[in-house]
Amino acid sequence: MTALPQGRKSRVEILPDGKSVRKTYNREGVPSGKYAREVGFYLHLGASERLPDLIDHEPDQHIVVSLVAGERVADIAHDEGRQRDLSHDYASAIADLFADRQVDPEIKAQNYLGRGASENRDRLVASLTSLATALGHPIIESLIERVSDIEITEELLIKLDWNAGNTFVRHGRIHKFIDFEQAFIGTREILVGILLHNPVWHAPTLFAEMRRSGFFHDRADGILAYLSYALGAVIADSVERSGAPWAPDRLERAYQKHVMDRFEALM
Repeated sequence: MTALPQGRKSRVEILPDGKSVRKTYNREGVPSGKYAREVGFYLHLGASERLPDLIDHEPDQHIVVSLVAGERVADIAHDEGRQRDLSHDYASAIADLFADRQVDPEIKAQNYLGRGASENRDRLVASLTSLATALGHPIIESLIERVSDIEITEELLIKLDWNAGNTFVRHGRIHKFIDFEQAFIGTREILVGILLHNPVWHAPTLFAEMRRSGFFHDRADGILAYLSYALGAVIADSVERSGAPWAPDRLERAYQKHVMDRFEALM
């Protein structure tokens, strides 16, 4: 039986039926929190054909989902041409997944501690402020300033981890998305910033389609605040799990790659 790639925050295994996968949460972070966020995402959006089926879930321990067929984008999108070809379809699939999906108040309360988009923005600012005190780096100060100025629009249940290993292609088209343990309440604009964070996608193609789908109404240069939110959230999550702040050179490389390079690609 083929082994599945293992992440840092959970362990996955194909079950004997060969059609389903058990995901068990490890101790990097809070297992019950990861479980609650992922199950909440399935309860809210699991009717979409873009997600595997949630077959079973054991409170605070594991979930069982249907095995996803296809190739991971991370394994096939190695050149700009392929990335460009997939980016329009990717953006359309994301827009389809989140179309007309207002946040369910009960799921928000039970699975996300009742924390809305405003509170999550403010918690991120507080986390970055603590890092700024410890690290004293101007990049952190810049992230704080931009994230603090973000205006909250209609809430949307989104997630932080949209890496290319969590997106599957079948018959040349975007097929399904997996891994939702980093789900949280945000907005459409915050989602766009998070999607653009990943350099595997062709930024102008992705951004144009998300704008066409109504996920971003601000001026194009307004995306800088949301790219900053995405990087800030990645840093805060990493520090919370590891307990160690990023070294200045790592911070500077990430800022250039995930914020400035992506921003400049859109201008």
